[in-house]
Amino acid sequence: MTNDEMVAQITALGGMGILILIVVLIVLVLPLFLVMFSKRIHGGRKLLWVVLMGTFSWLAWPPYAMMLRKAEKEAGPEPGKT
Repeated sequence: MTNDEMVAQITALGGMGILILIVVLIVLVLPLFLVMFSKRIHGGRKLLWVVLMGTFSWLAWPPYAMMLRKAEKEAGPEPGKT
């Protein structure tokens, strides 16, 4: 596919089509970035969750969130917090 053909296809989408495309890409990529930049998980576990989020997107988010909450409860409150 040449650049002219790509530009023609994007132009054919129109403004609303491009907006929808951007929203869909954000929705699909957001879980991946949330895991990648999380400070609560490290090392091999982070790599595992990045792969799962990249593969299953939002379907892997609920188990990830539940795992983080369970880990926080086991760790107890942070020092200095009441």
